[in-house]
Amino acid sequence: MKLANVILLSLGLGVSMSLQAQDVCTAQGTVVYYGNGVGRGEPTHGDAEDGKRRIAFLVNQALSEPDRDRYSTKLAFNSSAGRLGDITEAARQTLSNEWPTLLAAFLLRDTRLLSLLPPEVVRTFNDFLTNQSIQELMGTAAGNADVGTHVASYSSDIDEGKKVVLVSHSQGNIYANLAYQRLDASRYQPYFAMVPVASPESTSRKSLVGHVRFSQDLVIGGVELAKRLAGLSPPMSANDSVDASSDSLAHGFVEAYLADGSARNFIVSGAIQTSEGLQQPQSNTAAGAVTVTLTWGAQPDVDLHVYEPTNYHVFYRSLVGQFGELDLDDTSSFGPEHYVLSCSALRERAGAVGRYRIGVNYYAGSGGETAKVTVKTSSEERTFTKALPAARGSSGNDSPVPVADVVVTKDPETGQFSFAIEGQ
Repeated sequence: MKLANVILLSLGLGVSMSLQAQDVCTAQGTVVYYGNGVGRGEPTHGDAEDGKRRIAFLVNQALSEPDRDRYSTKLAFNSSAGRLGDITEAARQTLSNEWPTLLAAFLLRDTRLLSLLPPEVVRTFNDFLTNQSIQELMGTAAGNADVGTHVASYSSDIDEGKKVVLVSHSQGNIYANLAYQRLDASRYQPYFAMVPVASPESTSRKSLVGHVRFSQDLVIGGVELAKRLAGLSPPMSANDSVDASSDSLAHGFVEAYLADGSARNFIVSGAIQTSEGLQQPQSNTAAGAVTVTLTWGAQPDVDLHVYEPTNYHVFYRSLVGQFGELDLDDTSSFGPEHYVLSCSALRERAGAVGRYRIGVNYYAGSGGETAKVTVKTSSEERTFTKALPAARGSSGNDSPVPVADVVVTKDPETGQFSFAIEGQ
């Protein structure tokens, strides 16, 4: 089955994916993600969490009691800094309420009006409006690390038999389109769709409900002017008008789009309608109390290894452990491989409580590789990235590269289990 194997010296980066509290052992029909964008400069995790919580609350309110258990909510956090919000906000502050008119004059190269602009503003806009800057903003602003993390999480949910609906705002739509393109066309794409909000993109790769954009959204309005000047396709057209907003740019997700009645209704009903319009995937893996998913790149073989609390070693030569099992072993690039600690084993088998040690081994390949390991429990989900410099074959089986630990404890009074993911 194997040809060569590796122990690896690696760099690790852990990325968190927020998970709405729920019983992970209860089957969920749909996961609604919020993919944040850049409103006024760099996104913060707190702002993105707020957007996710608001979606969870509103969707829960809109559903009937029996349907609520079928939905869960996660955050697909986009951490790359975008320059659009910074520049737009700086223009507004510098030029007050007249800035859209002056920006249009700038784009049209009206020299009389341009002479009224401070030199530093001219330099800022000159930089912003170059093709290079526009391409950077519109094409590659999405970081590969974030997109890879999102794809791993979407794939894991679909493999567990869940539909994935992504409510994407602003730059989050760039990430959404890139993630959709990376999802396998037959295995994952049929069960994934987006609800685009204030998108700078000219199209959505897959939306079943259309999109929403305010005519007063100054950020996307600025993108439209700039993209037209650069000869690029403009964003999707404005189709709504904001009635109430605490955001002077009419762009913020919570401050503008969720504050407006019609936009809020589109987002919430759009998420539910999208779920209803998607096929229900068949489960390729069993959802468990702990689920570990490994994905990697084009090199042939990276293996997932788990040491259970009894030190029992679960890997490709021993797929079934004492408490969990490795249900997929991929030897032809990309993955995924899954380890699942079942809910029944945790409840019924002595010794299942304790520390689970997770590692990876780069078994076969001709160059460096990067492994992504997503660890999911009922209270947390984290993705870890490991750089694997060289393959070492079976010699790495006994010493896989450490990725993370999951510590499972049980309250002796209540019988409730708790989980802690430990890792860098």
